[in-house]
Amino acid sequence: MAYLDTRDADAYKLTDDTKNVLFCFVGNPATTVNERVEELRRVLADLKACMPDLTYEIHHVSVGADEVIERG
Repeated sequence: MAYLDTRDADAYKLTDDTKNVLFCFVGNPATTVNERVEELRRVLADLKACMPDLTYEIHHVSVGADEVIERG
């Protein structure tokens, strides 16, 4: 799993004032939706460790469809 299109600049960093974040995990023929969701859950676990009140939604979005997979 590769993390693409990330920026290492102050304007893009999470801070104590950050309210909303959008993570996009883009697939390819070699990665399944489940693999991407599991990777996102690993990221969420790290975030929850330092932000226990974190709320989130995981969506599977494709052409013409938006399926909510999980809310927490």
